[in-house]
Amino acid sequence: MSPSASGAGQHLAQTGFKPGRGWPHPEIIGKITELEPNFQTTLGVLPSIPGLNQHNVSLFGNLADFRVAGRQVGTQAAEIGQDVRSLSWFLTKTGDQGSVPAAQAQMVKAVETSPEFATVGQWPLPDDSDVTLWQRRQPQFSLEAAPANTEPELRLLSVNLPAKAPPGQPLPVTYRWSGSLETLQNTVLALTWQKQLTRGWVHDHAPALGTLRRDFASDSRPLPSDIVILTERLAMLPDVLPDGAEGEYRLTATALDRTTGQAQILDIPATTLTLDAKTPVQPAPELDWLSQLRNWAKRLPAGPQDFAPSFEDIGRVNQYVPDQDYLNQAEIALRYRLTQVFDPAQQLEDAYALALTQILQQEFDGAIAAFQSLTQLDPQNPYAHAYLAFVQLYGFQPRAAARSLEPAKRLAPDQPEIQILDEVAGLMSGNLFKAWEIFQRLKA
Repeated sequence: MSPSASGAGQHLAQTGFKPGRGWPHPEIIGKITELEPNFQTTLGVLPSIPGLNQHNVSLFGNLADFRVAGRQVGTQAAEIGQDVRSLSWFLTKTGDQGSVPAAQAQMVKAVETSPEFATVGQWPLPDDSDVTLWQRRQPQFSLEAAPANTEPELRLLSVNLPAKAPPGQPLPVTYRWSGSLETLQNTVLALTWQKQLTRGWVHDHAPALGTLRRDFASDSRPLPSDIVILTERLAMLPDVLPDGAEGEYRLTATALDRTTGQAQILDIPATTLTLDAKTPVQPAPELDWLSQLRNWAKRLPAGPQDFAPSFEDIGRVNQYVPDQDYLNQAEIALRYRLTQVFDPAQQLEDAYALALTQILQQEFDGAIAAFQSLTQLDPQNPYAHAYLAFVQLYGFQPRAAARSLEPAKRLAPDQPEIQILDEVAGLMSGNLFKAWEIFQRLKA
């Protein structure tokens, strides 16, 4: 037995899993990799009993070259719609559900009654119940071998989307790309919708949102060629400013090398979209992770209290994306964007989003640099200075934090978050008078 298999067995025994009693974990993982052999998969595991839960499903997914990650979703009633829209695979069980929250029953019903999901496998369990594997009928991503003589260079073959859409509402969009598996894996797509050379909105992402795995292609469904066609079924958000939002927008595309950062402008089919506020909203999938991150970052300038609700969204998305690769994709795209955009409002939006990627990746040197830049771009915002001070404190730079807080204290002297940061900076700097002031306040 390999060390990884041995370690998995020990962990399963500790969690109550009893091998040799007909638990179908290998079959479940095998069915997923058979039907979706070339993508990293997140499986929503709805039951949570000792023998079948997100942890031991993940262990067997890890044994299969880390192809499948099990995650417990449907734990919050308010997030059930997002959970169902965000994942393409679910596992349900009859009988005892184990240690699950009250919302789980609602989540199970949402999956089992949704016309978007089909049963692709069912197995009996040792407790006389059954476990069922569900797959989205129309996969979010699909891969096929390209016709002979297709060039290995990345190409956008087509874009399918409505002719018109209302501003500020998600809309469905399907991209078809061709190229080598290696190129698709090593690319971030910078997609810009612009109106008369002015940027309207962006739809940056890695092909297949970074889930494509070249090393999976030689398994149960080998591809006859390294040159493939990738179809992505996504949603995008035309979040343009209100002034002049309506009208026709044209798509441009740039491929960014994930290793070198080199940018290559792509020659793409002419693709346009007209924004019209009178157009009805169309059903769309959940927004991709990079679009959601940009939405979170828009709350940063208003301060920590306004940003706080984003932490729940971040935790939810990180459940869907176990390796959090979307943060690296966003960083690559945003660093490129900041070299291209000259509109102050868009530059500020991109800069806050870049700073957020650094915080969430715990790249605190990068976060300090990003917030230092923001204090120049947004000097009248006290929170830009406060965020810089916060990451400096986290990096044990209290004196630098105290200096960064001076503009924040002048701009918003009564903000409690800024006062607390100032007190912490004083304590960490060894400021005796500041420490005595805090001590007296605590005594009172």
